Amino acid sequence: MTQLPPLLQTGDLVGICAPARYVTSEELEPALHMLEGRGYRCRLSPHCTTPVHQWGGNDIQRAQDVNHFIDDPEVKAIWFARGGYGSMRILDAIHWAQLRVNPKWLMGFSDITALLAAADTEAQLAGLHAPMPYSLRLADRQAQDSFHAMMDAAEQGSLKLFPEGEIHRGKPFSGRLVGGNLSMLYALSQTPFFPVQDGDVLFIEDLDEYYYHLDRMMLSLQLGGVFNRISALLVGGMTDMKDHAIPFGFQAEEIILHHTRHSKIPVLFGIPAGHLPVNRALITGMECRWDGYALLQG
Repeated sequence: MTQLPPLLQTGDLVGICAPARYVTSEELEPALHMLEGRGYRCRLSPHCTTPVHQWGGNDIQRAQDVNHFIDDPEVKAIWFARGGYGSMRILDAIHWAQLRVNPKWLMGFSDITALLAAADTEAQLAGLHAPMPYSLRLADRQAQDSFHAMMDAAEQGSLKLFPEGEIHRGKPFSGRLVGGNLSMLYALSQTPFFPVQDGDVLFIEDLDEYYYHLDRMMLSLQLGGVFNRISALLVGGMTDMKDHAIPFGFQAEEIILHHTRHSKIPVLFGIPAGHLPVNRALITGMECRWDGYALLQG
């Protein structure tokens, strides 16, 4: 059973580290000011602003940074600085057993999907799919408000998302919400860190992919039986999708519907989360439900 970490309180310490691409001190300043302005303390990991190629430290250093915050009982949440690429490279070096003993919030999205998924499979721990320090400046007011509500525990367990797009096969459903970035889920699908269990509600989003890449990823999940196991599919931003000079022939929504057609699961488009300005916070591992009018979590 997935457990929720303790709710954050004023004065709690939030650790910021970069398990994927590095960040600069200037890019972190708005997030640091936000945390301090809301009464939290913050601490940066040693290597998050130290470039090693595109990463914030080498694989060993990035894993050490994450593990240091996991092992430190004073740190109540780990906010990952940004995505990019690199989180999956350190999954087998993270202290997941210690995280189960000393649960705390892991927060981020995009490439951080790998860490949220592994926290689910290895520590049975819920996580926060939400804007990161690097992307916080790009998030609109609704996205920031939903993140702050989760951080402040003011509306914990009462998140409402109203889909802006079409609802296909829209019967009511409920289940654990899991998922995140589709490219990362596709990469994890043949590993022990793939988070989908029978009856889950799967959320997907992606950025800057060719339509045929999207088709290949959806086909892989279809052939793997994933869409026969879940109770619903939620689709967030499919942002800046690309095509070739000779068009693939199908748009993102058509591709997704094609590969879920035989399972007959509800598919909700327009979930305001992912690589979008309105990137609202979602709790991975927490129950969600759709009653025909609104998507609720908690």
